[in-house]
Amino acid sequence: MATIYDVARDAGVSPKTVSRVINGDSAVRKSTKEKVDKAISQLGYVPSTAARAMRSNKRDCSD
Repeated sequence: MATIYDVARDAGVSPKTVSRVINGDSAVRKSTKEKVDKAISQLGYVPSTAARAMRSNKRDCSD
């Protein structure tokens, strides 16, 4: 199973950039988005539901 780090390595970008592309968090150059999308497709990357759940729980904390 491919990870965000595998996608980043194949696309030649940082894992944070891959995250930005996946989540649409901020502006990313079109050429960079295309490289990341291509790597995602080639590797068959699927976001981890467990990681997303942990991220959601972390955001829900009001401490």
